[in-house]
Amino acid sequence: MSLASTCFAGAWTLEQGKAYNRFAVNYYFADEEFDADGEDKALDFEGDFTEVNVNYYVEYGVTDRLTAIASIYYKDIEQEDALIVKESNGIGDIDLGLKYRLLGWSGGAVAAQGLVKVPEAYDEAP
Repeated sequence: MSLASTCFAGAWTLEQGKAYNRFAVNYYFADEEFDADGEDKALDFEGDFTEVNVNYYVEYGVTDRLTAIASIYYKDIEQEDALIVKESNGIGDIDLGLKYRLLGWSGGAVAAQGLVKVPEAYDEAP
């Protein structure tokens, strides 16, 4: 799955000194889940799950052929039901990487990209 998404990622690198910045907020809510047969059912004990995450993604042109990449999340997660409330929040996984343009022409580009994921930068899962 990661390989497919990486293959379709943009191969263009940024010009030296240029930057691309993206800020995003995502909200997820669920009060149902899938059972072993793939059918949806209500979460046990009238439960629900909520996650809000904030993401900052940046690319920076180190040279015309080399782009540095970083992505960081802040997550706020809550799982609640009639018996218990579990919460976790903090910095999520951090991605650090480099993209190197191997070939470039007016209609496209070929690049190699590598990312390192720094896991578990936040509280234990609820």
